[in-house]
Amino acid sequence: EFRTVPCPNTTCKKILFKQLEAHFKIVHPKLLVQAEIYEAGIGTKLEPNIDYDLRVWEKNKVQFYPQCVKRNDVWYVWVKIKGGPRFASQWKFSAKTENENTGYSLEFTGSVHPVDLEMEQLMETDVF
Repeated sequence: EFRTVPCPNTTCKKILFKQLEAHFKIVHPKLLVQAEIYEAGIGTKLEPNIDYDLRVWEKNKVQFYPQCVKRNDVWYVWVKIKGGPRFASQWKFSAKTENENTGYSLEFTGSVHPVDLEMEQLMETDVF
């Protein structure tokens, strides 16, 4: 509870785990907390590096942080959970992208990660 973790917002800083909720209210007051599955259009933005807005899914009082970034023209998608490695290992997530013009789609199922991991750590593991 007194450990430092990176804020789930990929452009933010490290904070104390126990202060996540207060941090969200103060630093990210427009944060959207959703009880339903998150769906968003990411479009075809041409910039080589993009950080998408932080969202929170909350299901049965468990918070999940879906994240999407683009680095050097490569897209990365993962989900973190408010909890440690043991708790995170109990979960999986699926992400799907579809080209509405062609109908081609790609779906990925992967591990949910603890909030403790930084974006760079996740990108280096090839398990996102």
